[in-house]
Amino acid sequence: MFWLHRIFIANFSNRDRRPQRHGARKEYRMKFKPCTGECTDDGLYCEGCGRSHEEIELMSRPVEALVSLYKKMGYENLEDYANAVASSIKYRMGEGHQA
Repeated sequence: MFWLHRIFIANFSNRDRRPQRHGARKEYRMKFKPCTGECTDDGLYCEGCGRSHEEIELMSRPVEALVSLYKKMGYENLEDYANAVASSIKYRMGEGHQA
């Protein structure tokens, strides 16, 4: 019975993670869910955030690289660094430069 509960929770929590079709083009998007701090390793999806374990792993690689760069450069203004990284991502995604 316990396994049935886990399957229900995984399916229910991932319902809004399914790709959604946008416009006339066949473009699919999912809404990103950040880590909730309630991580699980069982199954295909984290029960905390609903992301797949593969997605979490793929995202952790560039984040670790950015952390390593921050430490290597010896920066002391973490918030400015994190904001600059976020702005660069938004720019490359077509949102232009943020002030």
